[in-house]
Amino acid sequence: MNRFLANAALCLAISNGGAPAQQPDKWRDSSSHTTSFVTVASHVQLEILNWGGPGSGRSIVLLAGFGHTAHVFDTLAPKLSSTHRVYGITRRGFGMSSAPESGYTIQRLTDDLLAVLDELKLDLPVLVGHSISGQEMSLIAAQHPKRIGGLVFLDAADNDLPGRLKDPTLNKLLQLFPEPKPKPEDLRSFRDFLAWRKRQFGVTPPESELRNCYRMNPDGSVGNWRGADGVWEALTASARKPDYISIAVPALALFAAQRSARDVPPWLETKDAVRLAALEKAYEFSIEQRTAARRAFLEGASNRRVVELMGADHYMFLSNEADVVREVLHFVSTLPN
Repeated sequence: MNRFLANAALCLAISNGGAPAQQPDKWRDSSSHTTSFVTVASHVQLEILNWGGPGSGRSIVLLAGFGHTAHVFDTLAPKLSSTHRVYGITRRGFGMSSAPESGYTIQRLTDDLLAVLDELKLDLPVLVGHSISGQEMSLIAAQHPKRIGGLVFLDAADNDLPGRLKDPTLNKLLQLFPEPKPKPEDLRSFRDFLAWRKRQFGVTPPESELRNCYRMNPDGSVGNWRGADGVWEALTASARKPDYISIAVPALALFAAQRSARDVPPWLETKDAVRLAALEKAYEFSIEQRTAARRAFLEGASNRRVVELMGADHYMFLSNEADVVREVLHFVSTLPN
């Protein structure tokens, strides 16, 4: 199943929790970053996380997938900051960044990204992006190749997102697997919500990420998603097929690959024959899509590399953190000075 689409549905579907918290909320963000805001347009500021790192050398900029903030990298980033200065950007409409009524097209978000790079005065940074951020990375590299040092796609090198979103086969399969929704008791606290996500999805983002994605009610329970209205529709409507051939900068694509049709998160596990057959079809579909994406990514380029992480979750930087750290650091080390 497509975990990117499933996560989008979860973010859009979650509602207020009503059960009282069991104890006062005393949580504190322990991640080693500082927080600042960069103005990218009139009345629009983006949250920037800085995990520090050596002042010299190439910087790494982390870009989150749909529905997430830069805090989703709170455990990954420190593993990279020992040798590189590491930043994370929360795009407009999410978390603590501004949520204006408009500006949620891929082009506008790419312009926001460029504005942040300019404000931070980053020279040829490496962009490391997850999921839908591949759209922004592909576009900025094509439009401003002299501003980017390299690209790392974390299950983000989708060769045809617009076509996949409209694919009748995928949409028919998705109808057989309604995404799980948390019950009131799962939303009594962020710790309960974290445990629920772990049971359902197998991997879960840091608690800091959930607290930046969702509001907290006065009683300490999990409130509504912070995302701006209409973001999903605007993003998918403006999504484009990446022109990888026109991207001149070095690039690495990491793909999450299922080992079998039953290599799925807990909420998709089943013994039902109809659903098992659907999972087999979805598995075949995912292989076809990944093969096409790999071919498109590598076509006509000598400075590209593809790595498939077998058994990795779509959130590979959570399920396979050591693999991602190794591949990112190796890739950056191969870039020309």
